[in-house]
Amino acid sequence: MYKILILLIILITFTGCVDDHQIVDELAVILAMSFDSEPEEENLITLTTSNPLFAEEAEDPIRVMSVQGYGVSGALDNWQKHRNRTIALGKVETMLFGETLSEENLSQIVQDIRKIPEVNANALVSYYPGEARDVLYEHPPEDGRIAIFLKDMLEVGATDHLIPRITLHDLWTAILTEGRDGFLPIIDLKVEGEIETPFIAGVAVLDEEGNIATTLEDEKGKLLTNMLFRETSPSLSSNISIEGNEGLVKYTIQSSSIDFNVDYNDKEVSVTIEKDVTVNIDELQIPGVEIVDEEIFDLISDLVAKDFVNNTQRILEKLQEYESDPLGIGRHVRIQQQEYYTEDTWRNDYPDITIDNDYTVSVVRGNTLIETFDTD
Repeated sequence: MYKILILLIILITFTGCVDDHQIVDELAVILAMSFDSEPEEENLITLTTSNPLFAEEAEDPIRVMSVQGYGVSGALDNWQKHRNRTIALGKVETMLFGETLSEENLSQIVQDIRKIPEVNANALVSYYPGEARDVLYEHPPEDGRIAIFLKDMLEVGATDHLIPRITLHDLWTAILTEGRDGFLPIIDLKVEGEIETPFIAGVAVLDEEGNIATTLEDEKGKLLTNMLFRETSPSLSSNISIEGNEGLVKYTIQSSSIDFNVDYNDKEVSVTIEKDVTVNIDELQIPGVEIVDEEIFDLISDLVAKDFVNNTQRILEKLQEYESDPLGIGRHVRIQQQEYYTEDTWRNDYPDITIDNDYTVSVVRGNTLIETFDTD
């Protein structure tokens, strides 16, 4: 009797191990996904995935694959039919959304993805101004696993205050939140030798419908990120002229605070943005300037402050032009002028309202590096 019992336990144990291995072999653990749409055919989605290969005989450590289907669910079904594998989405690290899809159907796609129970809601999301699948087919020299490379790049970019850190859950919540439009980082490709390498290119902002409205590249993206998250300390620069000499000033935002005041008079709404900013001068590159005395520093400070304010004003004007409200001005209007907001004209009025940029910029001098050079 005991021998039979032991034999049954051994059979059950080994049978379980075989089943576990079979399950692993039948799973495709996806680490990165991209979504594109085809302008010629409505609702046709191109899904591209990147997943590691565990088989010893695999020639490449990752496999990238593209399939098409109608809607997210249709693309996922076709993926599993082509691969004869069960797709596992719980480990997805990054998701990219292509240009055509993002301009026309991003909101719906994000909501469809969130309906998938096993999808990783903490996956980092980004926008690519082209066909997003192109990014997943690249092999970065630093790390051939494109999914890991993209995740690390987005994490470092957020840590260095270049971009906001946005997850799938954040994007989905922003699309459904009234009074504030969403935003997400931009990833682009640059040519390095014979290959194209992904890099952070700025911030894309959404419209009321949850689709891409416009983009803010490079320093404009950094400024918007600081306006969205005051604890960020991005490094910026200004082109200035001192005594006829054109030069460059590099500086870092040390601290900032922001308040929104909404007035409603004579049936017109206006907004004043009060922001206190302290910036630290890091480096001066001005030909002929070897010593920065108090007079020169005051002049540099004034020029940097004016340039900073002008740049932020241009951002506000662009956001109004493209009817995007990532700063959540609408929420402040709803709270401070509830009677006006209930008239339901805010989104129509937003592009034409007066937004006063009342900034106080304090410039401090730290361990400034002065680079001097002669120009012939």
